[in-house]
Amino acid sequence: MNSVRFDGGGPLTPARIDEILHQGSREDFVSLLALFMADPNGEAAEKLDQLFRGVNLEDPESEAREQYLAAHHLLAALRQYAPDAPRPGRGED
Repeated sequence: MNSVRFDGGGPLTPARIDEILHQGSREDFVSLLALFMADPNGEAAEKLDQLFRGVNLEDPESEAREQYLAAHHLLAALRQYAPDAPRPGRGED
């Protein structure tokens, strides 16, 4: 398996998040989760939400299924601790 490096530099695009979830090392994944934990309603979290909507979770052969589920569930839990924070996709202005 090839591994990608997550150095925290450069733009964190949806493609980059997907690459980390598919090919990143444990360290890469933990670094990505740390971004979500720092700001569960931030730009990185919004990009994960976009990606998550496009993932076929019914396919048990999906390479990054478990990583997507873990990241998505972590964001959902973190958002419960910030009830007054605006949440992407909820239509709040």
